[in-house]
Amino acid sequence: MSSYFWEARALMEGAVLMRNDERKHALELAINIANVQNAKNPKRSAKSAEKAINKSERQIIQRKSSKESKPNLEALARVNKLFGGED
Repeated sequence: MSSYFWEARALMEGAVLMRNDERKHALELAINIANVQNAKNPKRSAKSAEKAINKSERQIIQRKSSKESKPNLEALARVNKLFGGED
């Protein structure tokens, strides 16, 4: 009987954590939108952010050495941060 309680509690906690993650992503999106809108040249600001994301993706996709079998963890962290992920 008690195992069902812990399973239900884990599901509820997971739902709350998922909602908190959604709220964090929405907050970060709002901050990014505000930064673009407050920029002197909003189009250039948006394009430079897009270029930074594309550059990080290319660094991961185009490996510098053939010995590397996995993407660079630092590059993955930068891409994650650019896409609104957590540090």
